[in-house]
Amino acid sequence: MKTVLTLILSCAACLFFISKLYDDGTIILSSMAEEYSVCTNVNACSDEDLAKMTDLLLEQDEYNSRMWLRVILGWERWRE
Repeated sequence: MKTVLTLILSCAACLFFISKLYDDGTIILSSMAEEYSVCTNVNACSDEDLAKMTDLLLEQDEYNSRMWLRVILGWERWRE
């Protein structure tokens, strides 16, 4: 029973950490979108604006994963 509880708590901790990285990556992506003039304000970036910014980053070959881009950006921020 302790093993199952430990496994569940470990999975929950991992999911929490990944969601935190995703949120941080979204903030970074929004600020990059403002910097590239994709949107006018960090707080006003829509999902469509963030998708355009993601496309720009993928076209520049800076990143290679659309699905994990926000998590990767959050991880890079967290490492610093």
